[in-house]
Amino acid sequence: MGDLDSFEGVLTPNEVKGIIEKRIRTSDYEVLDKKCETTGSNSGYLGQYFRVTIILRINETQETEVLRYFVKKTPLATSPMGKAVADSGVYVKEIAVYTKIFTEFEEITFAPVIYLSKDDLLVFNDLSQDGYQMPNKFAFFTIEQCEVVLRKVAELHAQSFIFEENITADGKKRSIQGTYGEILAETYFRDVEDSSGYKLTEASISAHLYAIDLLDIPQFRKNHLKQVSAKVMRKIYEFMQPSKNYRNVLSHGDLWANNILLKYENGVVSDCQIVDYQLAKCAPPAQDVMSFIHLTTSRLFRKQNEERLIRYYHDQLTNILANRKLDIDVVLPLDIFLESCHYYRPHAVIQEVFWYQTILADEETTSEYLRHFPPPTKSIFEDKTELVTGQWKAHGIYREMLTDTMMAFEEICEKHFPEYRRQSQDIC
Repeated sequence: MGDLDSFEGVLTPNEVKGIIEKRIRTSDYEVLDKKCETTGSNSGYLGQYFRVTIILRINETQETEVLRYFVKKTPLATSPMGKAVADSGVYVKEIAVYTKIFTEFEEITFAPVIYLSKDDLLVFNDLSQDGYQMPNKFAFFTIEQCEVVLRKVAELHAQSFIFEENITADGKKRSIQGTYGEILAETYFRDVEDSSGYKLTEASISAHLYAIDLLDIPQFRKNHLKQVSAKVMRKIYEFMQPSKNYRNVLSHGDLWANNILLKYENGVVSDCQIVDYQLAKCAPPAQDVMSFIHLTTSRLFRKQNEERLIRYYHDQLTNILANRKLDIDVVLPLDIFLESCHYYRPHAVIQEVFWYQTILADEETTSEYLRHFPPPTKSIFEDKTELVTGQWKAHGIYREMLTDTMMAFEEICEKHFPEYRRQSQDIC
C-alpha cells in the first residue's frame, strides 16, 4: 500500500505527503500502510475529528516508523454547529492562533505541533502517541491534576508577558491586544440577536430557569433565583471583553476536561497539553484560571483548595518569568492577581452553568444535538430544556454535577451582586 490516495475527502495525496515530510524531514521513504478513522459518533463540539496513522519505511536507514496525526475538520455547513462555526469565525481564529500568534512566541510547551492548516482543516501530532489522554469529564479533577494543568496554563500566559516585554528591532514594545486584538476579538458570545452565541445564551437561560424547579431547595429560593438568573447570566457578554482594569494575555477561553490531555508516569499525573483554541481571546490570566478551576472541580473542593490553587498558579508564573529576568511584581503583582480572580469568579460560574448543561449529556443525547452526519435532529441554539430535564432524570451524575454548579450560581448571586441579593425569606 505505497500509494497516497485521498483519505475519504479528509486529506489529499499532496497534503499527506506534506505532513509526512514535515515530520521526518526527508522525501526518501516508502509508505507501507495508512488509515484514517473518525474519533467517535459525535466527533467534536466544534468540529469533526479524525485520527490518521501512516506506517512508512525510510529508505536510507530501512527503519520503519509509525506516524500518527490528529485531524480537525470544520462541521458540515448544514449542521447547527457548522452554522455556529461559520457565524462566529472560531475556526479561522484557531488557525490564526497557531499560525500567527504562536509563531511569535518564544516557546510552545503547552500545545500540540501543527503540521498543516487550511480553511477547513487543521492537522496536529497525535498526542495519544506520546501517552497523553483525555480525562473523564464526569470525574472532578484531583489537586495533583489541577496543579499540572495550572502549571501549563502559566506557561501559556507567560508567553504573552514575554512577548510584551521584549523590545522590537525599532526599540518599541508590543502588546498582545494591540498586535492581535482583531484576531482575538470575542466573536462567539456577542449580544447580537441573530448570532449563535446569543441564541446559545438565551437557550441556556431558558433551560436554567426550567431546571431551578428541579432543585431540592425551598420555594422562596427558587423564586428568587428565577427573578435574578437571566440578568446575571447575560453578564457573560461584558466578562468576555478584554479588561480595561487588568493586564490582558492570550487566554484559552475554554478550559474544560475535553480540551486538556493528561500524561501519567507510574500512575502519577506528570504533564498535560492544552488543545482547541477556538474560543481564544484577550483577557486577564484570572479568567482562564478561575474558569478551569470551576469547570473541573466541585464546589466543596473549591472551598477547601481554591486559594491554594490560585496561589500555586501565581508561583508557577513567577518562576517562569524569573527565568526570563522578568519581575512578577512588575508584570502581575499577587494582590492585583487575587483581586482579578475575585472579579472573574462570577464569569467562571456562569460559564460552568452554560457548559455543564450540554457537555455532561450522555453520548446518545449529545449525538442528537451535535452529530455531523446525518444532520442532528435538535439544536442547542434553540431549546435545551428537553436535554437538561431528560438527562437530569436519567443520570445521577448529571443531576449531581448540575446541582453543584447551580448552587454555586446561587452563591455568586448572593455574594458578588448586591443588587440581586435575596432580602428575606418572604420573597415569593
